[in-house]
Amino acid sequence: MKIGLLLPRSTFYTSISFDIFNGVKAKLIADRNEQIEIYTENIGFGAEKQVVYRAAEQLIMQHDTDIIFAYISHSSAQLLRPLFASTNRVLIVLDPGANLPQEWPKSENIVYHSLNNALGAFCLGDLMKKDGIREAAFSTGYYDGGYLQTFALAKGLEKAGIQLNHNVATGYIREEFSMKDLKPYLDSNTNKALVAIFSGDFLQWFFQEMQVKFPDRKEPIYLPPFALEESMLLSAPYPGGTIKGIAAWSKNLTYDSNLEFIDTMKQKNYKLNLFSLLGWETGILINLLKQIHIPGEGKKTVSTLTGSSIETPRGKVEFDTETNTSYGSLYTANIVKNDQNNCELLISGTLDTRHSYSEMIKLELENSVSGWQNSYVCN
Repeated sequence: MKIGLLLPRSTFYTSISFDIFNGVKAKLIADRNEQIEIYTENIGFGAEKQVVYRAAEQLIMQHDTDIIFAYISHSSAQLLRPLFASTNRVLIVLDPGANLPQEWPKSENIVYHSLNNALGAFCLGDLMKKDGIREAAFSTGYYDGGYLQTFALAKGLEKAGIQLNHNVATGYIREEFSMKDLKPYLDSNTNKALVAIFSGDFLQWFFQEMQVKFPDRKEPIYLPPFALEESMLLSAPYPGGTIKGIAAWSKNLTYDSNLEFIDTMKQKNYKLNLFSLLGWETGILINLLKQIHIPGEGKKTVSTLTGSSIETPRGKVEFDTETNTSYGSLYTANIVKNDQNNCELLISGTLDTRHSYSEMIKLELENSVSGWQNSYVCN
């Protein structure tokens, strides 16, 4: 079986393509599937659709790949739809899950394997409601705020009866990144909280700002999955106070599949993060596809794959037949201070996301539109 990989670049996660590829390679070696041929193409930040199309076309025409895994956006995946339909190959989109499509297009040749970031943002409302929060301020940046995870977050808070009554948008570079506009809000009101969407270096800047400007803050902070990416948290200063959120994965999960993932990656001296996890799960899918895929029968493969489930380091992941998109358990978590005065993630509970996912995909986007063409964190 021949596999293609379309791999991205990222300014804030500079090793993203290597981490994804190393995760794939580690899983195939662990399962003694080294004989599977893998061909890779670089697609930059994934924003130039014709670059993505040519790379996918090249993998099919020059290497005769049966299945292509691609870290791309929904819009880029839709551009590839005719190519995979006409050749009856399989495209599996490796999706961070931070955006929402304008519609949930179901293609017979495309599957979306998601890290469910927008779903985690949608679930924050229920977590905050349980904590007695009735109103909140929201902060995000030029980049993170451009994806419709912000819409999912707002709708989740609305569903939970939590009022968003203050917004702070930050600059794109460190010199323009400031939380000073939060002061009027934090100096007033009660039963309030701060909810934020940041990733990568932006999260570290956010915690630095909170530590310096609001050292005595009492309001809890709530964060979605990509803000709880453990490799970035280790370098982020602990800002004090209560910090909670929804995590997609943690190295502290005790599943056998997670222990295998961690042990194997450490033996290879590979990084442990959400991207190497996504690569490892790609390896799991390759093993499954090796059993069910017939070359040239992509539609049959997709039909068999959707409606199934896989056991991964983050637990059971299922594929929804209505959207051809995967969703898994999410985890409530707290951020605490480690020995270096930086951040550490502690898992506190498990969320069954089946009902929440069904609610989220029924949201009417109305006039909410994302202008970002690149996949999340590829900037």
